[in-house]
Amino acid sequence: MTAAIYTVYVLNCLFLIMVVLLQAGRGGGLSFGGGSSGAVMGSSGASTLLQQLTVGSAAGFMVLSLLLVYISSSSNSVGDQMEYAPDAPLAAPGTDEGTPAAETMPAVPVEPAASSEPAAPVEAAAPVEAAAPVEAAAPVE
Repeated sequence: MTAAIYTVYVLNCLFLIMVVLLQAGRGGGLSFGGGSSGAVMGSSGASTLLQQLTVGSAAGFMVLSLLLVYISSSSNSVGDQMEYAPDAPLAAPGTDEGTPAAETMPAVPVEPAASSEPAAPVEAAAPVEAAAPVEAAAPVE
């Protein structure tokens, strides 16, 4: 059922994009003040078939969007199925789920630095000599 709604939703989106792109622009935009007083909210005459298809497709887009939100919020999601226990110890990766990480992983001791003297400088490597040039083979005829 959800897959069918998603399919109709995607097809409606593609149709809405196509219908909007097929319409001709109005030219001046909103035009507050100046020339025509009814440009912002005035009547634009009879609506064309493309305008009616746009309104219908936009209404379908909104209804399908709300329907998909309702379906996704009412279904059991992964987050609803997980148990949340803030005081439970975390399990180590690759171990049993109930075994705490502190019991399975040994503690690694941290040794302090032996001395506060700086380390010896690293010696530079010997320079690399260039390889001998390779001659090209004679062309085969």
